[in-house]
Amino acid sequence: MTSPTSVDPFAGQPVSLPSKAFPTRTHNPTRAKPRRKALVKFVYDKSGSMDELDRPVVQCSHEAVDECARDNIELRSGLLFVRDIPENGANEGLVDRGIVAIDEFKKLIASEPLIGNSSDDESQLDGLLRAALTDWPDVKSGRVKHVILVTNSGTKNATDGTTPEQAVDVFLRQGVRVHIIGPANVDAYKLLTGRTGGLLFPIPPITKDYFTSIFQTLGKTVTATMAK
Repeated sequence: MTSPTSVDPFAGQPVSLPSKAFPTRTHNPTRAKPRRKALVKFVYDKSGSMDELDRPVVQCSHEAVDECARDNIELRSGLLFVRDIPENGANEGLVDRGIVAIDEFKKLIASEPLIGNSSDDESQLDGLLRAALTDWPDVKSGRVKHVILVTNSGTKNATDGTTPEQAVDVFLRQGVRVHIIGPANVDAYKLLTGRTGGLLFPIPPITKDYFTSIFQTLGKTVTATMAK
């Protein structure tokens, strides 16, 4: 009797599975282990044109934290800031990039503590890649499966020349889903979310209720993927 096979999406070749049948276990609610929390990273574009988004995002952050807690999502450490150099090349007003280490999303958005000092001309794609590839010191590698970008502008290639198409391969290897709250007409964002199984939320009128509904939807999505 031949053993079943499954296709490895990265190697493209059939992979043999053990022919031994797995034992069936009866579910016992009293012995069920607590569900592990999902870790989510946010990439928040802090360029000047994002100022109009700050208030509704901060306003909805309390609701977002509560909603995510109900859905067993842990939002902590890892809001990543990206900032583009103005077209005139001036450094005035640039926000340093870096990864923050703070436990609550509402505090993290409001206080914006930063680590690092760089004026590199970064794109939103740089932030997404760094968020997907950077591990937290106390978290097992591979735990982060969702990266969420909040931006009101399009993106370009990463500073090392990586294209959105190439970035998709990185996200697939890492098993990361990319979700974007941003312009829905940007082809790169359609590609990044579509190929990785993420969600793309357009930015219509910027309101607290709209952002709250987005985080509620993301919470349900992340929880659903944990059950698979």
